[in-house]
Amino acid sequence: PMVHSVPELKVSEELAQKLGREDAERLLKDRKLVLLVDLDQTLVHTTNDNIPPNLKDVLHFFLRSPGCPGRWCHTRFRPHTLEFLASASKFYELHVCTFGARQYAHAIAELLDPEKKYFSHRILSRDECFDPRTKSANLKALFPCGDNMVCIIDDREDVWRHAANLIHVRPYSFFQSTGDINAPPPLPEEKPKLPSGKNGAQVPVIHQMPTLDPVDPEPEQKDEKKDKESEAKSADEKVASKDKENKKSDETKKEGVEKVDVAEGDGCTDPLEPKWIETADGQIEVEDPDDYLIYLEDILKRIHKHFYDVYDKAEGKQIPDLKAVIPEVKSKVLTGCSLVFSGLVPTHQRLETSRAYLVARSLGAEVTQDFTEDTTHLVAVRSGTAKVNATRRMGDAKNKMQVVTPEWLWTCAERWERVDERLYPLQRGGQSSSR
Repeated sequence: PMVHSVPELKVSEELAQKLGREDAERLLKDRKLVLLVDLDQTLVHTTNDNIPPNLKDVLHFFLRSPGCPGRWCHTRFRPHTLEFLASASKFYELHVCTFGARQYAHAIAELLDPEKKYFSHRILSRDECFDPRTKSANLKALFPCGDNMVCIIDDREDVWRHAANLIHVRPYSFFQSTGDINAPPPLPEEKPKLPSGKNGAQVPVIHQMPTLDPVDPEPEQKDEKKDKESEAKSADEKVASKDKENKKSDETKKEGVEKVDVAEGDGCTDPLEPKWIETADGQIEVEDPDDYLIYLEDILKRIHKHFYDVYDKAEGKQIPDLKAVIPEVKSKVLTGCSLVFSGLVPTHQRLETSRAYLVARSLGAEVTQDFTEDTTHLVAVRSGTAKVNATRRMGDAKNKMQVVTPEWLWTCAERWERVDERLYPLQRGGQSSSR
């Protein structure tokens, strides 16, 4: 087992259980939960490509490893990241969990949290991972008394085996042509289980206090299937960075950034490590409309509140399981909605196995193949289909039915809120992406 405050440290099973119980009791006393935070394309986007030397709000650090000449890394924080960390740390104990190497993980953590007030030493990197393809293998070692108080945010669902306590984050992309530089290859696609219980929610699993014995509830895997590439922002909203002004790597700059010490633990302390040189040129400011962290902050607050509402109701004698609490909170988003799809599910595929169906059910909506008296929404890819035309002819009985594009459903899933249908109308003669 590992000590989750210092992942590099291995301890005995007996000591791990003792520390785990103490951690759980401390978290409950402080009314906090644990948040495992992915870095790449969740909070930051990093590239090793040559970039213009004067991009505003891009941080630069140099990584060197044994036997390698080293390389420059250029990192951009997702908008609102620092405000997000400040807010989340009031409700959660934050842990970094990344597939980046230890040197990289500590460098990014130093940039995000130079005073170590958010993450401290709670940084799990690829070097500490038991399996180079999945992060879920470390959960038992990190939390030997159970992960019932652990919430996860990551842009990759597969590396967590579609865990029920995972919040799937919309991938953040700033540098064109660069994805996640530390991403492992995709894991084989697992079929998510169909939701159980009303609206896809489960009754919270309860653990008896004070022993906090681990329980292995049946994992829920009903979140939407991974579709990372199609959810990335379109190229015209990103900065063009590919081979622009092929500057030497020591002729570029970042305004006001201190050089990060990343030599610790890598065996390389070269005093001639290159410096990031400032340039007198004006800064290039790139518009970045990404506002996802504002919604994620609200999601985490709702989860925290629901967890402790259940805990207080049990008068502190029982603790809920986030693997049930998180799906339950999510299932309230579209409660009362009944959806019909048009052009969203391939004709050869069963409705119940489609991504759109699983997403809608996880949000608490009912989904039917055809219209019923309870149908509230038609989610259509294009106008002119039989179902779309039928809604135009239904008259007063169906005047209240909303006809929206699939983007409405995907946005509801990203924000965990019922967004205004008027923002996603299906235009006559129009066509939308089904993602």
